[in-house]
Amino acid sequence: MERFTYLLNLNTRSTELCAVVEKYATRMEQIGDSTDLVLVLHHYGFALITRSMFREARVTGDRAFAIADRLGDHRARAYARASRILCSTILAPMSPEELEREGQLGLEEAKQKPDGYIENWMPWVLCWDFMHRFEINRAKSFAHNIVQNARERSDPRALGLGLWSLGWIDILDEQFADALAHGEEGEKIAVLPLDRLVSTQVKGIGLIGLGQVDDGSRILTELREQFIKNDWRYNFYGTDLILALASI
Repeated sequence: MERFTYLLNLNTRSTELCAVVEKYATRMEQIGDSTDLVLVLHHYGFALITRSMFREARVTGDRAFAIADRLGDHRARAYARASRILCSTILAPMSPEELEREGQLGLEEAKQKPDGYIENWMPWVLCWDFMHRFEINRAKSFAHNIVQNARERSDPRALGLGLWSLGWIDILDEQFADALAHGEEGEKIAVLPLDRLVSTQVKGIGLIGLGQVDDGSRILTELREQFIKNDWRYNFYGTDLILALASI
């Protein structure tokens, strides 16, 4: 089950992932606490976030962390902690002190056992949180680390993630030429659907920021339909906001 939900998560097949986990929830409960269960809940939680089901994701993340804590498993804790931080970013931001503490623990836990996914995902949730706090340099540092590690490991999956993250940071920093460059590079390199489409989103916003409103709006309008089709509501709402601003 964990490997299957992992693959569904990588391909952001959110609706299918949620359906699978919910179908077998009772059976998983009967098996009891395990690292695999924590990882399944992590993947399920992110699927819920892509569908803007944030409160459900928080409940799932809290449950995953409670299990990981009982197990005393560093890898499981890293997955669960990443889920908890991401939910807090959206629903109820941690205090700066709590974020620093949770982030440091998560980074240390993620390194305890070789796992390319969580080694990149933990820095990304911290990047995303600092970005929402408009701490541009902190966010950029985590994104650059993802890109650097991805290049060193020849990991196009992580590289796509890091590039569009840099692009979104550029957008917040109003560095639209850099955002466009990161979006275009991400489009070429990304191997996963969400990374490729968010790279295109970054490119479209970059064009709008550079004054090419018609071209950027056309890209985002087409992208909007894809987000609706995939039930990626989180991305859809962000795209709609930019399109609304571009029409003013």
